[in-house]
Amino acid sequence: MTWSVFHLLTAAMITFLITLVVLPILWQRAARRKSQATNIALIRQRLSELSDEAEQGLITEHDQRQASDELKLALVDEHTTEDQKNTNLRYSLALFVAFGAIAIGLYVYSNVNQLTGLQRQQEAVAALPALSEKLTNGNAAEFSTDDVQKLAIAIRQRLRESPDDAQGWMFLGRLNMSLGKQAEALNALEKAFAISQDPQVATSYVQALLATEERTRIAQAQTVLSTLMETSPENTNYALMMAVASAQLGDLSETERAFSRVKDLLPVDNPLRQDLQSRIAQMKGTDEDRAAVGEGNATEVELTISLGDNVSSQALPSQGYLVVFAQSATSENRMPAAVVKLPLSGFPVTVTLSDSDAMVAGYSLGTLSEARLIARISADEDVTAEAGDWQGSIQIPLRQGQSVQHTLTIDKEL
Repeated sequence: MTWSVFHLLTAAMITFLITLVVLPILWQRAARRKSQATNIALIRQRLSELSDEAEQGLITEHDQRQASDELKLALVDEHTTEDQKNTNLRYSLALFVAFGAIAIGLYVYSNVNQLTGLQRQQEAVAALPALSEKLTNGNAAEFSTDDVQKLAIAIRQRLRESPDDAQGWMFLGRLNMSLGKQAEALNALEKAFAISQDPQVATSYVQALLATEERTRIAQAQTVLSTLMETSPENTNYALMMAVASAQLGDLSETERAFSRVKDLLPVDNPLRQDLQSRIAQMKGTDEDRAAVGEGNATEVELTISLGDNVSSQALPSQGYLVVFAQSATSENRMPAAVVKLPLSGFPVTVTLSDSDAMVAGYSLGTLSEARLIARISADEDVTAEAGDWQGSIQIPLRQGQSVQHTLTIDKEL
């Protein structure tokens, strides 16, 4: 509602109030005045008649005075009654006007609030592209509380008006990703991708799938990318993400095929290029490595896990899991090289990670030169971190075929 429309409606309400209440009151007042004048004339005529009748001897002087007094009292009573009616009418009018003023005031307040809300929505929608750019560039840490509120308002408004808006669902997914709400982000991005396969939407969706570090989700990303590469073979970004997804899954042939398309586009010192080359070499392996594994010289880490002094048993889930896994400490690849999941029991507890705990073929503890070991207490068996989980981690060097022992303390709540 604009201010001009609001002013017109307010003026119409006031006009209606005057027409409905004030004019009838004025009409009734004029009618009463006319009636009073008529009654006074009649009483004066009757008094004159009484005087004539007394002079003619038709009535006594006493009867004349008594009749005259009664007529005058009747006139006084009538004036008193009318005054009371006028007073009551004034009170009623004042009360009605007061209620009318209150109603108009509430209406004004309500519409001003609506205008303020509309203004906030307009400001939020106008700021949406710039805020989305922050998310795209990974600058979510720079978001202020006002930025988050504006973004949330704008997205909700956009999706309320256009539930089939792929861009709106994509923005919502990015916002949830920046806030660490992975499940909500995936749900929003799946809706966006179902509506549109726009490169920006598709890229955001695949990135969210890869960020889960879950094998089923990564395999899903690989399937999506395979289709996208067929429909848009010129899009090298799809090929790069396919190389990353395939490397995480241990799919050597698909990793090499996708990487060959983007290798020359990446600088020699690019970390992602180096990681992919290293991963391909790990998957290919060497004859010596394969022989060592075949002879039983597996890489093992015996990890004794305890709780920090700041962790009480009441803070832990009654029926949870202890998830222990190893990741590469020298690359951006967050695919676990080894995972062990145990029902939650007492602490301290000793857990052994080895090559046999690998999630995918060709990517195990023995392929890591330096590992980040993570122990997490969670309500479920999911490797993905969730709010309320407790975690501890250490970073250690590793050598192929060696067994080492370390200790780890869980003391951080996520």
